[in-house]
Amino acid sequence: MRRFFAVLSLGIFIVLLFLFTSNKMSENRVTKPETKYEKIMKIDLENNYPETIEEVMTVNNEIVKYLYSSNDEKDEGNIDEQVNSLIAKQMELWDEELLKINTFEETVSKTKVEIENYKKNDILIIDYKATAPEEIDRPDGSRKIKKVKVLFYTNSDKNIFIQYGIRKTGDKWKIMGWNNTKEFLTVEE
Repeated sequence: MRRFFAVLSLGIFIVLLFLFTSNKMSENRVTKPETKYEKIMKIDLENNYPETIEEVMTVNNEIVKYLYSSNDEKDEGNIDEQVNSLIAKQMELWDEELLKINTFEETVSKTKVEIENYKKNDILIIDYKATAPEEIDRPDGSRKIKKVKVLFYTNSDKNIFIQYGIRKTGDKWKIMGWNNTKEFLTVEE
């Protein structure tokens, strides 16, 4: 009889231990926070395209920040796949004329080289600040173009100053190009 209770007690202990550990494992899966990469990739530009220039620039700038940051979330073994999918997402924000002169393969290749150069020089983009959109005068009366200046803060003494051109294509604001620009001031909120 004692043997029966010992085996029964051991059996109950094993069942309770199994239930406890499997419950803890499922809690860990449920509470795992979404990574920055997952958040960016979850943005559905096809069905929920940003309505404003500011929203378009936020998506673009978050992609740039992720690509050029030292992000602990980055899966180094999977970095090529991440760069490819982020560039594809970013190119959804581009104007058709910009897409004509920049192929996906060429853009990915240039971006990977640039990321490697940033790594070699220990330069990371840590944050950004964008100015309000300003209209660019078009004497020929063609489509309205806006410019937005973005200051990318780095961990070095040289921040990056970029000016983007954006125009409305159909009902969507699209990035038509960018270039480095001279330093400018941003207003702190």
